[in-house]
Amino acid sequence: MPSNQEVSGQDTAANAPFHHRGENGEAVLVIHGFTSGPASMLPWALAFAKAGYTVDLPVLRKDFIATAYQVYEAR
Repeated sequence: MPSNQEVSGQDTAANAPFHHRGENGEAVLVIHGFTSGPASMLPWALAFAKAGYTVDLPVLRKDFIATAYQVYEAR
């Protein structure tokens, strides 16, 4: 079985976005929680990558969370 580094082609130790292009024609978007980062979901992303899926694990920043006022103004 290939190592995590071989599957990802990236440094998987950093809390950074992860992308892997798979071969089975299907894709998975893995999302971390607002109180954590990509490193918390990296084992899942690597498992999908090893299974042949195209995988994206982006960094979600807290400044993309809409406030109640922004939702009110958007109406």
